[in-house]
Amino acid sequence: MKKIVMLLMSLGALLSASADAYYANDRARWLSIAEESTPQLTVTEVAPVGVVEVVDDETAYQHHKIIPAYSIDSLYNAPFSEVKTAIVDFGKHITGTFSFSIRTTDKVADGPVRLKLTFGEVPSEVAEPFDPYPGKLSRAWLQDEIVTVVEIPNTITIDRRLSFRYVKIELMAYSPYYEFNIHDMVCKATTSAASAPEPLPATVDPVIVDIDRVSLNTLSECMQTVYEDGPKRDRRLWIGDLYLEAMANNCTFQSHELTKRCLYLLAGLADDNGFLLATVVERPKPRPQEKQFLYEYSLIFNACLKDYLKATGDTATVLDLWPVAKRQLDIVRDYTGADGLIDFERLDNEWWVFFDWKEDLVKEVAAQGLAVFALNQTLELADMLGKRDEISDIPALAKKMRKAARGAFYDKKKGVFAGRKDPQVSYASQIWMILGGIATPAEGRKALAALETLPDVCTPGTPYLYHYYIQSLIDCGMPERAREALVGYWGGMVKKGADTFWEAYDPANDFISPYDFHPINSYCHAWSATPSYFIRSYPEIFQNTRWCKAAFMGNSITENWLRVHPGFFADNKFAGRGISGQTSTRMLNRFGKDILDLKPEYVIINAGTNDCAENDGFYDEELTVKNIIKMVELARKNGIRPIMSSVLPSSGFSWRPEVKDASERISRLNTILEEYARKNNIPYINYYPLMLAKDGKSLSEDYCNDGVHPVAAGYDVMENLVLSTIKDLEN
Repeated sequence: MKKIVMLLMSLGALLSASADAYYANDRARWLSIAEESTPQLTVTEVAPVGVVEVVDDETAYQHHKIIPAYSIDSLYNAPFSEVKTAIVDFGKHITGTFSFSIRTTDKVADGPVRLKLTFGEVPSEVAEPFDPYPGKLSRAWLQDEIVTVVEIPNTITIDRRLSFRYVKIELMAYSPYYEFNIHDMVCKATTSAASAPEPLPATVDPVIVDIDRVSLNTLSECMQTVYEDGPKRDRRLWIGDLYLEAMANNCTFQSHELTKRCLYLLAGLADDNGFLLATVVERPKPRPQEKQFLYEYSLIFNACLKDYLKATGDTATVLDLWPVAKRQLDIVRDYTGADGLIDFERLDNEWWVFFDWKEDLVKEVAAQGLAVFALNQTLELADMLGKRDEISDIPALAKKMRKAARGAFYDKKKGVFAGRKDPQVSYASQIWMILGGIATPAEGRKALAALETLPDVCTPGTPYLYHYYIQSLIDCGMPERAREALVGYWGGMVKKGADTFWEAYDPANDFISPYDFHPINSYCHAWSATPSYFIRSYPEIFQNTRWCKAAFMGNSITENWLRVHPGFFADNKFAGRGISGQTSTRMLNRFGKDILDLKPEYVIINAGTNDCAENDGFYDEELTVKNIIKMVELARKNGIRPIMSSVLPSSGFSWRPEVKDASERISRLNTILEEYARKNNIPYINYYPLMLAKDGKSLSEDYCNDGVHPVAAGYDVMENLVLSTIKDLEN
């Protein structure tokens, strides 16, 4: 539950300044600049891809699984009185306005139609009833609408903007004296992310590519006319979300005007005392949420301003907002005692101190580290602006606070930082001691490693804190662990079906919710969009690792293998590079792009089936052998270990019935390839004898249904041979 504490104006000198003292001459101008910086929204029409069913499945995310039902055209053409309920899948998560058309199919409409529409980001939202509603936030945030259509035919547009992938349509009431159907559903999806980021290199692990793709989807949907924290629910600008979204935007879409607008909005709507309020509601006109002071968010504004300057070089804007950054430093000055420690008890009583959605999180240590982090970030900003003399007390204050933190919080015996009154060991404490520069890199590594062994550690509850965990791993020199953590956490969401990343995620609890009802969660959330920042800002960690154990060069047999058994490839870090219909000549032509650029440890070459089938109009045995040998040589030359493999048996090709000696061609080709492999010490996988039918010519019917392409059982045989071959090579 959010802890929101009003900061009363009578608390002391910190809040006693008059309204005229802070930014009075600048507020209107700043808000005008914010308005001028409003980005144009790009609108894309997205149509549904099919109708689906939701089935119970305890192995699926939140125990609900989507399965295809029938085509969208079938829905459009069917009388809806017979359908009654349909769940429509748009194929991907989208944010925008939804419309549909309704028409009669026989007689004139003599009465209205009433429909209930439920929009879901994840399957649970269209599978579970919303009422009775147990949640802590407004029930009105849930995306369901009752629509009464009186005039038919008609096109209906839902007034509110929606964020969804699935739409559940339920028939509530209608006249039985005519038939009608629903058609032409469309979402006009919006984003202010104008340009496409550069694609990742071909060598990047597909798991990382998937995480980056979902991260970009999340970010682009949260980029509206402000950085929204969640386009389904809340739909406000928060400083903490701004910081992380802008960070990701700087190295992806680079829509810097959006960042500028948000910075000016926050400054122009600051409290009378000059401190930034945590959140701004944009419509009907921008206004802050009164008295909502969030400690770390106010201080993080300075880091965001520094990042904006680095990304854009827009010194004029940052100089204009420099007084706001300076004023936020008074928070640290006021709450730091003579001993150099934040007076956390007073701070916690007078401000909302967040850090993460964890009810049991003890925040004293993190509050100290965040304060020093903010001082360091502001000093860096001041140096960039030539303004260090205006905050000349800050270096000494930061030094004093670092020393005090080490003395008060560092447990040398355990190698971790813990509070004084409550010695809880938490991720948040270690993270902010590292990011604040209080822990040395060696101490940081020791502390982060200890988190995985000590009992009763308070773990992160959201991607918000997990972002800072990844950054702390990088900052203290644990790149391999940073990569593992990013793949494990955000990759875990991808494995569970995410096409945008979620507000709250616990790998051990699919039903986690800060609001006591998981459908009210935001499943496209700003603070979860930062994997793209890490992937693109630290390519040496997240892009250049040689992820691919073995690449499979081949034709439709290889292409189908990846489709039939994707887990075999994913679990073993294998890459399928099969293209249906290709001969060895065409494979050789793409070998550089598909194999050499990928840089796998091994390449398994399976070519010859389509050569023997004369897919290029002829069969030249000598040319086929030369092509395969050339691929072997190219692999060796580029540090990739080649593995040759036999052509699968076949007695004929349905698409080339004129070829009468298929089995003889294949047998001779395999003999030549196996002999070459033996003489040149190249591993050779001999699928042929194990896949051969009793007639000595055909592919066994146990392993295929068309005489050429294996089914799952056939691939099982081939997989065992592949795995045993690679195992032997590595022993």
